[in-house]
Formats: sequence, structure tokens, C-alpha cells
Amino acid sequence: MEIKIINELKIKLNNINDEIKIHEKQIRVLRESIRNLMKRKKYSKNKMKELKCLLNESYKNKSIASNKRNQINGQINYLFKKINKNKCPIRDNYTISIRKKGDDCSDIVKQRKNECKDHNLFKKIRCGNEKRGNKLRNQLDINLFDNNNKKASHKTIKDFIIEFQNKLLEMNGTVNNKCFSYNAQIYFTDIFYFIITKIVNNSSNVEAVQNLKNKNISYVTEQAIYKKRTGIDIKFFKLYYDHLLQYITDDLGRFIKSKFDKIINATDGTRMNFFKCLTKNNFTIDKNKRYCTGLVNAIYNITNGLPTDVLLTENMSEQEALKSQIKYLEPDSILLGDAHYFSYDIINELSEKKINYIFKISKSFNIIKEFLKINEMSTIVDFYEHKIRLIKNISGKNVKIIGTNLLDEKYTDKIILELYDQRWFIEEFYKIMKCKLNMKQLKSLNLDNILQEIYVQNIIVLISRYIELVGTHYSKLITDNYNKKVNNSNLIFNVSNELLYLLLYKNINKKKLKKILNLIFDLINTYVIIIDNLHNVRIRNRPVNQFVNNGYIDNG
Repeated sequence: MEIKIINELKIKLNNINDEIKIHEKQIRVLRESIRNLMKRKKYSKNKMKELKCLLNESYKNKSIASNKRNQINGQINYLFKKINKNKCPIRDNYTISIRKKGDDCSDIVKQRKNECKDHNLFKKIRCGNEKRGNKLRNQLDINLFDNNNKKASHKTIKDFIIEFQNKLLEMNGTVNNKCFSYNAQIYFTDIFYFIITKIVNNSSNVEAVQNLKNKNISYVTEQAIYKKRTGIDIKFFKLYYDHLLQYITDDLGRFIKSKFDKIINATDGTRMNFFKCLTKNNFTIDKNKRYCTGLVNAIYNITNGLPTDVLLTENMSEQEALKSQIKYLEPDSILLGDAHYFSYDIINELSEKKINYIFKISKSFNIIKEFLKINEMSTIVDFYEHKIRLIKNISGKNVKIIGTNLLDEKYTDKIILELYDQRWFIEEFYKIMKCKLNMKQLKSLNLDNILQEIYVQNIIVLISRYIELVGTHYSKLITDNYNKKVNNSNLIFNVSNELLYLLLYKNINKKKLKKILNLIFDLINTYVIIIDNLHNVRIRNRPVNQFVNNGYIDNG
């Protein structure tokens, strides 16, 4: 009987939803007609009154239909609770059911897929995390809404979520006040979320606009968003990124502790291809005049795992890019770099600002040629007026030379080589930017829009890394086991599509807070096993010469 009633109510729901859509279309048509009348210098006041009366009627009809829809949803939920009394309760579509030892996981996975609306979240959750997830939730329910608890004397995760949402809304509000008028239909948050969905889902402008309509964010056209987006100055995205970075680094300083006393940064660059219309911005075009090339240079903070600055230039010199980014480095910190960055100018600037460095050095220098003839593993050499410590890094037949200005005895050769190996984290950062956030496929024709997308990509990395570190701090599940790490692809996809939508457009109450908590800790429990000494050979996708494809040159 109850199932039949639910089916009848669902049919009513579909009819009411169709009515609401019709009313929404009427509202849009009336708004456009009112705007067209307002643009004219002379218009009749009687027509204006008629249109406004029709608008008020359509708004009333829409509100009546939405109230009916809410009543029917309440009835359906009440009937579902009656049916599912003996079953495992569902908490906001994100709970994990408890299972005993020896039970099969296939039935649980099938039940979860049938019960939960969002299948993307549970694609990569593993069955070994069932008990851990429920233990974690039982621990969180103690300190979730009780700030007076003795065990919760520190900052609770509830405070973390509320403060982070307030910070995001505050920054969006400041940009809105500077860029847009009070009665605007499109705000900075809408454009910000539009760029996020376009980047993460690798979708076109039409698909991203449709996503905004499906989530009831805004019902504007693609042309309107393009006009508003081009009107925003790039300095506001830069300020947004800087303020968010400062807030996250201050908050993470409470529980992140480095092995070394100094902050470790790494730098690296990559070449990007853009459309040939960017020649007006002084970007170099290739020989065949098909595309333009630019350089993206980044400084990555390894202690926090956060990108401190990303620069896009038309100059392909990595040294010139680093010179403009040295101002973001703190004194008495360590900078890790490849052989492209070792030069007299950069070493001179770093030594003036009291910044330590560890660089790989090319074998073309005369100092290195003399050092390779000696049997010693490390020496101190004069490079113009600077003293540099040279260390041999032997792996099989390959010999790499690493130079540093860390001359203190506490930094042994082994420690310096371990520090230089941490430069690999910036390579992982570029992997996330290119593969997960589609940095290779920037399709914008305007330089400002390209810079906006690059800043938004870095903001996504900041937020996902922040949630990962805070969640693992409160859970203490993955941090104790060094053979596992969080699945970045799943984390970035769900943070950008689900979590940011809740934080930017929803008011947090107890139900929404539990939904956010379940989402965060389910994402943290989707881990990947780290394989030691994993090495993949780098294969060139494009041929070195155009005659390779025609068979004139043998690859062997």
C-alpha cells in the first residue's frame, strides 16, 4: 500500500515540476519584455503596468506550486522512513553501511549505488574502508556540535567549515562590490563557479552555462557571462588567490610540522601552446604559423604542499621568469631547481636576499669538468665571488652534479640529496594541473581569460589540498600509514563539483554540516597505495622531426 501511495505522489510531483518550469519561462519572457520597454525613450505606462501585474501573478503561481512540491516531498520522505525502519539508515546520501567480518562487499556496494543519488563519489571508494569510516563518524559525533567538551578544547571541524565558508563569502563579496552593481543578475561567485565547472569537467561554455541552470544558480545566457567575465580585471583574481593562500597557510601552521627548520620551495617551468591570435600579446608563433608558445613558471611550497605563485610569460627563459618571482620567497628558505636555473645572475640575487638554494648543475661548466676528474664525492668551489658546495649523485651509470650554498656541517651530503629529491612534488603538481585540471586544453582566445583559468586552477588545488590536510589531521587514519595517500583525481572532482557548491550557495545548518562532513571524510578515505621505486620511462609523444612520420628517419 505504501509503495502505491509513493508512486502516485511521484506522478503528482512530476506534474508540479512541469508547472513550475512553465511559470519560470513566463517570468523570463516578461522580464525581457520589460527590459525592452525600458530601453525605449518613449513607452506607454499602461503596457508597463500590465506586464508588472502579469509578473506578480506568475511569481504567486510559482510560489504556490513550490509549496505543493515541498508538501509532497515531505509525505514521500515520511513514507520512506516507515519502510526503512529495519534497514540501515541513510545519512544525507553519503553514509557507509557497517558490515561484519566475513560478509561480502558486493551486496553493500549494490545497495549503496541504488540508495545514493551521487554515483560519482563512490566510484573509487574501497571496501576495506567500511569500518574505518564508521569509527571516524562515531568519534566525530562526540565533538561535532559540542564546543564545551573537554576533549574539544582545540578548534573543532565544525569551526573549520564555518570559518572557511565565511572567508569564501567575504572574498566573493569584496570582489562583487568592486566589479558589479547592486542590482546585477550575474555575480562574481557565478562566474567563479562557471570557470570551475568548465575546467574540471573539460566542458564547453554552453555546457557550463547549462550546469548553472541545472543547479538553479542563474538563468543567463552564454553571451551575458562572457561580457561580465571580460569586464573583470585580472588583478581581482590575483588578490583572491593571494588572500586565500595567506588564510590557508596561517591555518595550516597550527598542525603542519616540517622535518627541517627552514621552508622548502621548488621551482619549475613548462611550455604551453595557445591559439595564434595571441600574437597581439607578443607571444611567439611557431615556424608553420599554427599556434603560439608561452612559458608557465611556478613556485611550489613543499612544506605545505601549496603553490605560492604561478606566472605566464611570453618570454621562454625560465631564469627571467624566476627573477620576477624571487620576491615571493622568504629569507632563510631553501629553493630547489633544475639545471636551467643555475646562472650567475640568479645566484647573485638569491645570495643578496639570503635565500638558500640547491640546484642541479650542467656538466658544461669548467668547474664541473674539473670536479668530475677528482675521486672525491663533495668539495667547496669558488664560483666568481660565491662559494658553492658540489656533490656527486651517482645512480648506476648516471652521475648528476648538485650545487648548494648550504655549507653548514649539519647539512650532510645525504641530507642535501634527500632535499633535492623532494623537487619531485612540483612535477606532481604539474601533473595535477595538466591531467586533472586540463591545463593543456585552455581554449580561450583572450589572454585575460587564460590567466583567469590558470588562477582558478590554482585556487582549486589550494582548496583541495587544504581539505585533505585538515581532514587527515582530524581523522588520523592515513597520516599514520605512510604507504597510502589520498586519491587526488577523486578529491579534486568532488571538491569542485559538490563541496564548493554547498559552501558558496547554501546556508550551513546541522543537516548540511553533516552532509559536508560525510563528503569530506569519504573523500579522504579513498586512498591510493604508494609503490616504492616506481619508475616510468619518459616517451616523447611528438616526433623530433617531421620526417619521422614519413619513414625517412629510423627511430631505432
